[in-house]
Amino acid sequence: MATFKFELISPQRILFEGEARSVSLPGAEGDMTAYPGHERLVTMINPGMIDAVDADGNAFRAFVSRGFAEITEVSVTVLGEVLIMEEDLSQAHIDEEIVRLQAEIEESTDETDRSTRRSLIMRLEQIRISGLR
Repeated sequence: MATFKFELISPQRILFEGEARSVSLPGAEGDMTAYPGHERLVTMINPGMIDAVDADGNAFRAFVSRGFAEITEVSVTVLGEVLIMEEDLSQAHIDEEIVRLQAEIEESTDETDRSTRRSLIMRLEQIRISGLR
């Protein structure tokens, strides 16, 4: 099966660097899944879960607070402000992100911006309610 290079990078460390079959991202314009041969794209990443399948078919997840993804035909690089592998993720991490977004809502005067952040909070609450695998 075809693969591409995948890097998952936080300011503190590289969480994953290797070959992947697919990567699903919470993109700013909507959720997306990258496969080998994907069109070039640079996008902001919203808070949520990144789902990936490595070259051996093993699935894994990581939480991202926000960041950027660069997708090319042969690679996906995610630079995340906060990146936490699912097995290390706690409810407290999700709660911290919700509190941060609520503060941004209170500071914003732009209703579109406020609405976007409310949607992000709803997404994070779903992650919290559904529990972490």
